[in-house]
Amino acid sequence: MCIRDRVIKEKDVLQHLDELEASEFVVRVNKDNKLFYTFQHPIFQEVAYNSLLKSERSIYHKLIAEKIETDFRDMEGYYTTLAHHYFNCRDIAKALDYSMKAGDEAAKLYANEEALVNYYKALSFVTDQAAKILIMEKIGDVESFIGNVERAMGIYREANGVVKDNLTRARLTAKIGRLLTNTEKVDEGIELMRKAYNS
Repeated sequence: MCIRDRVIKEKDVLQHLDELEASEFVVRVNKDNKLFYTFQHPIFQEVAYNSLLKSERSIYHKLIAEKIETDFRDMEGYYTTLAHHYFNCRDIAKALDYSMKAGDEAAKLYANEEALVNYYKALSFVTDQAAKILIMEKIGDVESFIGNVERAMGIYREANGVVKDNLTRARLTAKIGRLLTNTEKVDEGIELMRKAYNS
C-alpha cells in the first residue's frame, strides 16, 4: 500500500472514530502520550465483535497479536492478551507459548488464580506429553502454594502416572511426599521422599 493510500485510509478511520466517539460508543484515552480508543460499554464491544464474520475475526486477532509483538519489545504484561489473540486465530503453538509465559509471569507475582487460568488454558492446547507433564507440575506447584493440597497431590499423581523420565518422576514423587508429610500421613510421605531420592 502506498503512502497516499495509507493516509487516506487513516483519515477514514479517524473520521469513523470521531463519529463513534460523538455517539458515545467509544471513549478516547490518552495513556503515556499515546492515543487509544475503548468501548464505552462491554455490550458495545460484544455487538461489534459478533457482527464480524469468523474469518474476519481470525484475521483481526492475528493482526493484533503481530502488532503487539512488533511494537512492544518487552512483552511482559501482554502474554495473556497474546495467548488470547493467537488462540482465536488458531495459531495453537503461539497460544500455548504465551499461555505458559502468562502463567509463569502471574505465578512470579503471586497472582495464583491468574496463573492457574493460564496454565489450564495451556494444558488444553498441549499435545506433547513432556510439555503436558511440565504444565501439570506447574499447576500442582501453584495449587500446593495456595493450600489446595488434595488438588496438588491429584495433579502430581496424574503426571507421575504417565511420566517416562526418571528425574521428573523422582521430582514429582518428592513433591507428593512433601505434601504428605504436611498432612497426617507423615510416614507415607517420608517413604515416598526416600524412594524419590534413591531413584
